[in-house]
Amino acid sequence: MIEVFFWLTSTALAATVLILLLPVHITKKLGNKHKVRLALVGVFIMGLFLHIPMYLTEYSGEKFSGLNGFVSAFHHTLRMFVLDGELEPIKTFADQYAGSYATLFFLAAEIAYILGPLLTGGVILSFFENTFAYLVLYTHPFSNYSIFSDLNEQSLCLAENIKTNSPKTRIVFTDVYPDETETSTELQTAAADLGALCFKCDLLALRLGIHKRTSRLTRLFIMGKDEDEKIKQASLLIQRHGDNPHVELYIFSDSIESSLLTQTMQPDGMKIRRISDAKSLINDILYRNGNLLLEHADGSACEEKSISAVVLGLGGYGTEMLKALSWFGQMDGYQLTVTAVDLQKDAADCFTFQCPELMSPKRNGVMEDGEAQYLINIHSGMNVFSAQFERMLSEIPTVTYCFVALGNDQSNIAAAVHLRELCERFCFNPIIQAVIYNGPSAKQFCNATNFRGKPYNICCIGSIQERYSEDAILTPELEKEALLRHLRWGDEDSFWRYEFNYRSSIASALHCKLKLACHIPGADLPPEGRTPEDRDRLRLVEHRRWNAYMRAEGYCYSGSRDKQSRNDLAKLHNDLVPFDLLTEEEKAKDDV
Repeated sequence: MIEVFFWLTSTALAATVLILLLPVHITKKLGNKHKVRLALVGVFIMGLFLHIPMYLTEYSGEKFSGLNGFVSAFHHTLRMFVLDGELEPIKTFADQYAGSYATLFFLAAEIAYILGPLLTGGVILSFFENTFAYLVLYTHPFSNYSIFSDLNEQSLCLAENIKTNSPKTRIVFTDVYPDETETSTELQTAAADLGALCFKCDLLALRLGIHKRTSRLTRLFIMGKDEDEKIKQASLLIQRHGDNPHVELYIFSDSIESSLLTQTMQPDGMKIRRISDAKSLINDILYRNGNLLLEHADGSACEEKSISAVVLGLGGYGTEMLKALSWFGQMDGYQLTVTAVDLQKDAADCFTFQCPELMSPKRNGVMEDGEAQYLINIHSGMNVFSAQFERMLSEIPTVTYCFVALGNDQSNIAAAVHLRELCERFCFNPIIQAVIYNGPSAKQFCNATNFRGKPYNICCIGSIQERYSEDAILTPELEKEALLRHLRWGDEDSFWRYEFNYRSSIASALHCKLKLACHIPGADLPPEGRTPEDRDRLRLVEHRRWNAYMRAEGYCYSGSRDKQSRNDLAKLHNDLVPFDLLTEEEKAKDDV
């Protein structure tokens, strides 16, 4: 009998060891918790095979000997996991048999009696895995915290960047419920490597009362996928921490509800920001490399240089870039033309709906003194991989800048390469920027060459590492510059509270940096230090920019110069007129 049960025990032991030593790629799919639990089952089966022959022998000849033997073996096996089992009866049983089987049988028992309690302890600890995290959280109230509502690829990327820039900042992830998938396991492993605290509870369930009494910075990032949940979380967090100037709330959402929330809630100290993925990316591009748009402008045709931009795709990124180009390209000595292409048949109509006066025949393509000057052409229902697109591109006198955002990395890479081929054919040499989400792919593609080793010179932008970085999301330098401009006429509270003020000041700051890069006379001086000629030139350029910006935001002329005609609910403004029609007081507002 002992030989049979020895082999059964050995099989169970081998299976348990195999589970514990599973390769990493299999472990990721299985999940560490399930791995330990499966090993625990293996040890339990092993225990049964150890105890059953002992108790069958003990109850031999008695009534219900088989049932009694199994029940006793089951009970003794359970005791083994709580350090209450006894090895001596197994040794006594094994000593009845001569040979190596008896020795090996008892050795297997010793292994089982060691593994059982260890695995039991591991399972028990898994149910209290948040205990340490809570202990750290509540015993370190004087640390700076960045707390995320979810653990996902985006939040992890931003957390890693924050940790790199500020190593002493403590990272916290909430709503971390492992689903034992490979992706979930990888995210949790990366969070652990970051030294982050992970909680199963929702962000709202995380009590931060002790932290309210400190002067340390606490950043709250709402980055989930459920829009309703994000609105709920933001609303309650504002109610709880709205009076704390050391708490910052960042809501990652493009919904109208989130925009209204940030404007309706009136916290006394908390800084609130709604983060639009598309707007953040475009602002970051213009802030870092916006000057390239003018440096690559074509000056061969006339005295004024030509900025000729091509935008492929009018989704979120393409639409925001088209809007931004309309005002960013308003510069003295430059002509702006933007050609946009989208596969949707109603692309032009949808964009015109968002920016009616920007696209109005009275403004689009009209070169009026003192007004925003641009030409926007939108080609709806056009496939960028078609002969129609090639014919359209060949009819453009020149192309100096291209932005590719068709919705996925594969299409963007293919379109960017195709665009470079066509531009070479038509003797254009534009900057080509393609939105590539995958960071490793972006790095490889930036260095791509043809079979002769000639580079495609395509700049990959918008990788997850770029989009979810502290510089791109929080943009402290740009925000500081924008705030200084806002304080000329408003207070700091209105800058953070009202998204209109925030975005308008950001656009102004971006364009001011461009004026400095262009070395416009007087741009580096305060208004009072400028000559009358420089002052008037800068005022004119700024008003052109402001007009284009407001129209890109959907505003139209109110129809009257009377201030009472302004209606921000209807997006009507009385100052959307040529510069010469402004009063001297209104012209002075264009000093930056």
